Amino acid sequence: MVTATSTMQFHEFGSRSEASLALAGMIAGALGDALRARSRATFVASGGGSPQETYEHLGRNAIDWRSISVLPSDERFVPKDSPRHNLGMIRKTLKVPATYSELNSETDIDSLCPFDVALFGMGDDGHTASLFPDDPDIDAALGSKANTHQAHVPSLPEARISLTPGALHGAGVLCLLMFGAHKRMVFEAACEPGAAREYPVRILLRELAARLHVFWAA
Repeated sequence: MVTATSTMQFHEFGSRSEASLALAGMIAGALGDALRARSRATFVASGGGSPQETYEHLGRNAIDWRSISVLPSDERFVPKDSPRHNLGMIRKTLKVPATYSELNSETDIDSLCPFDVALFGMGDDGHTASLFPDDPDIDAALGSKANTHQAHVPSLPEARISLTPGALHGAGVLCLLMFGAHKRMVFEAACEPGAAREYPVRILLRELAARLHVFWAA
């Protein structure tokens, strides 16, 4: 039972393909609404393997992609041609003529705000974006007023940079995509009372729940 908040919307699907298609439809609709309201839109896109089918569906939507900026939710400090580079994967799977913005210490995040749609994933340890429970600076990251946080986590092979919760408070539609029984179990644990640093995804489930749609399939 999902208990974090009564305002969060939880969407359960019979297959991962169904979840990916439904999520793509929601994102496309929200981006279309934003374009009609002010002619520009920003989409924050998650890295990892889970959202790739969503991006394939999303890229087939006939919206004005040239008026949309795409920004990764987090990035690894790896070469741009590395398969582990989030923005490279997003660009490759979306296959649309959007404006793709690198996430680094020089990125003008404020110029891309407010985010119209932001998509996040969740790891097996309850991390989201590059906000990890074993980051020595996770408490500072979760409470930061800055838009980004550089994560130096001993268990990871490279440093990372992540959007902070502070960058999301003006965002429109927030989505969380996760697959599998284990992640459902972690999600349920994150919905219970406890410190956000234990499961950083709790920031989405609590402070940002009123705009959050969770998509899950086994």
